Amino acid sequence: MQAELRENNNRIARELGATVAPCGTAWENAFDVRPHPTFILHAEGGSHPNDRGSYLTGLVLFKTLYGVEDTTGLAHEDLAFGKVTVSEEDAAFLQSIANISPFALLDIQIDPAVSTTAINWSSVTGKEYAVYYSDGPMSETMTWTLAEDNIPASGTGANTWIDDGTLTGSAPDTVPHRYYKVKVYIDTVE
Repeated sequence: MQAELRENNNRIARELGATVAPCGTAWENAFDVRPHPTFILHAEGGSHPNDRGSYLTGLVLFKTLYGVEDTTGLAHEDLAFGKVTVSEEDAAFLQSIANISPFALLDIQIDPAVSTTAINWSSVTGKEYAVYYSDGPMSETMTWTLAEDNIPASGTGANTWIDDGTLTGSAPDTVPHRYYKVKVYIDTVE
């Protein structure tokens, strides 16, 4: 569901020339590092954020609206907007997640003439990425296979990875559907 929301939000943003604050991507990144239910961002009932979720969302919105690169050290106790309080350890972790949250898939280009698909994503200097793929069908429980990992950021603000079938077992145009996911490696706070 998050992939669909991200795809639709990015498509509409491109059409309108708008910017998307990647809050859902930040939540997804947090759960990749500290899986649910060991790390919870939702309040009881699952429909609204708890303090951690509110703090992470606020960090991403702050970064997006004000163009801030690094959220390290921002306040995490008794914030003016509703007394949101998170522990120092959780704040450091959520700040590290927010710091890589501009990371998102920018676009996917299919070139049927040479049977390739190019995946383009925003990247942050000093970070490494991994590309996963799935030949579907799309579902909440789809299986993802690692295609390549330890891909360094290009230093230009965007990376491109080309699927020609070498690392995925078959050319992308030989399967009915192929989905991609890019993950960023982050430093975790112990």
